[in-house]
Amino acid sequence: MNTDPAGTARVDVQQVAGVSGTYHIDIWYAATGARYGGTGDYNYNGGTREFLKGRKSDVAGKRLCAQLWYHKPGGGYESQGLPCHDY
Repeated sequence: MNTDPAGTARVDVQQVAGVSGTYHIDIWYAATGARYGGTGDYNYNGGTREFLKGRKSDVAGKRLCAQLWYHKPGGGYESQGLPCHDY
């Protein structure tokens, strides 16, 4: 869990492994499938990529899932994981 400068608990997603390349992350509510957000396309070359996506208080009592998508060099996407977290 991270905090913003005002001390508000924040929802975060991060990538810590994978081959170098282009990725994006889709985030949704597990119970309804409604979209919560996403990262847009980004380049990953190792290390940790972290994205803050909103206030934890806004999703209290909910389960969010985040799916990591690798953009295959020849076209298309490959899922690289689908963790879920209860807030």
